[in-house]
Amino acid sequence: METTNLSAEKSLQLITEMIEKSRRDFERNSGNPMIIWGSVVLVFAIAVWFMISSTSNMYWNYLWFGIPVAGYLIEFIVHRNRRNEKKAVNFINSTIGKIWIFYGLISVLTALVLVFSGRFAGLITPLVVLLLGFSTALTGAIIKNTAITAGGVITAVGGSYLYLAGGLDASLVIGTAAVVALIIPGIMINIKTHKTCKSSRN
Repeated sequence: METTNLSAEKSLQLITEMIEKSRRDFERNSGNPMIIWGSVVLVFAIAVWFMISSTSNMYWNYLWFGIPVAGYLIEFIVHRNRRNEKKAVNFINSTIGKIWIFYGLISVLTALVLVFSGRFAGLITPLVVLLLGFSTALTGAIIKNTAITAGGVITAVGGSYLYLAGGLDASLVIGTAAVVALIIPGIMINIKTHKTCKSSRN
């Protein structure tokens, strides 16, 4: 009986340690992708705002659909030297990866449906911002990172409210959401990782 209990305790401890390690590993490697995608969204937001302001042609809003193309292309270029590396796949990485895949799919499909239906196009921005904030907050909760969680909540609630109630420009809201939900948390993660690696070497 004691051997069985001890074995169960050790198994539980091992599982807990593996989950915590996978959280730390994801956090250590998640700063740069967040900065990359946040920067891509910010650049497109500035581009859309500039072109519409300069030409008054709302068709420049179709530039938004270039975000996934540009984002995946940049990630491919950045990580092309590590294509042959074997990456450990665990529950945390798999779960968070699926969260962002579904965020991208739902956001793009929702935008397409609303655009081509000719109705409720004004809801695209708050819905995309709400989904972005929710996905970011969920990611932060899973890896127990307060900065990411806070950025997600602020983006979901604040961004949607400012657009619907404040009447702010969509490009401004989406660009700000990219900074608050992706770029700033990504930078904070990289700083934390740098400090952790530095202290471990000393």
